[in-house]
Amino acid sequence: MKTIGLLLATRYNNIGYIYYKLGNVEQAFNFIQKALDYTKSLPSNIPIISRIFCNLAMTYEQCTDYSRSEEYWKKGLEHHLKSMPNNTNATAFLFQAVAVNLTDHKKYNESIEYLKRSLTTCKNQGQHALCCCYKNLAIAYHGLEDYQQAAEYLQKAIDIAQTLPNVDLSTMYIDSGNNHYQAKNYEQALIAYSKALEFSQPTSKLSIHVKIFMIYTIQNEPNRALNYYELHIQSHITKINLNDHILIYYHIGVNYYYLKDNDQALRYLKMAQELILSNKLNMSLNSFLIDILKKLASISVKQDQWSEAATLYTKLLEYHPTAETYMNIGLLDIKRENFQNGIENLKKAFELAKAANDLSTLAIVTRYIDSFSRKVN
Repeated sequence: MKTIGLLLATRYNNIGYIYYKLGNVEQAFNFIQKALDYTKSLPSNIPIISRIFCNLAMTYEQCTDYSRSEEYWKKGLEHHLKSMPNNTNATAFLFQAVAVNLTDHKKYNESIEYLKRSLTTCKNQGQHALCCCYKNLAIAYHGLEDYQQAAEYLQKAIDIAQTLPNVDLSTMYIDSGNNHYQAKNYEQALIAYSKALEFSQPTSKLSIHVKIFMIYTIQNEPNRALNYYELHIQSHITKINLNDHILIYYHIGVNYYYLKDNDQALRYLKMAQELILSNKLNMSLNSFLIDILKKLASISVKQDQWSEAATLYTKLLEYHPTAETYMNIGLLDIKRENFQNGIENLKKAFELAKAANDLSTLAIVTRYIDSFSRKVN
């Protein structure tokens, strides 16, 4: 009877896995649960139970029940450690699976604990398992914004990957570049992205070129950035997704802004602004919109277009209600001899600057309030 029970548990589990792969969650749960029921009459240390738990974990993940998914990944690992030798490839895989699940849901410290527990097993299973472990450690540390540790583990993973066949080195160098980019270590990021280009397929190179173009912009090298854009990106612009379109137009505008080519800066910054405003649900773009509005307003001031500049700064208040913004609005009011509104906006700037301990803005605002209050009175 135990043999039949094991056979049925295995078959139902396999059928459930097939339904999982087909995306039929209901049937997957139905068959995997039946498999688990058949194990109740079997010894508690049989390996099939661990595989059933893992299939349940993947199925819960598929239907976005992440807490249950985490629960069953951990059960699968725990059962495996009790029922099987602990230095097998399956052990390494299960540690990695639990860790990746935790990382995916931003439980980085716990993920790192599991990955470090798996290091010895991974080392015993060969270079490929160890490479995966180092890469996953890098991802978890990156999530914690510990970019130095992430860089160290990524480099370990890359060093191993260079000795292995059929490993996507391009992706690893992109990860390295992204990590250095987030750490604002731009020279190292450029080195990593350049290495990624060496190993990338032609269809993957465009996104890397965009990153390099952005770094040249951030480094305030406008001519180099614009030349790079014309050489590597311009002819492929129709292949780029919406977010990258926004980033490209924004950075082109910034480069022309650095070069004091106001007409071109206005053109590209407004193109980026229009795309951002058409995609309001993406809040991550607000920081770019804030900078765009600041630069557009600054250009309007340089061109003596006081009303246009005031309109832009007023729009900026929706996203960035700071002392500096109110101060600029107040100064533009004064420029247009609207002293009453100017003083009111400067007083708002004063209160915000005082609260933020912004001594520089506080000094400027105080001087103007003292100077122009007499005109109002």
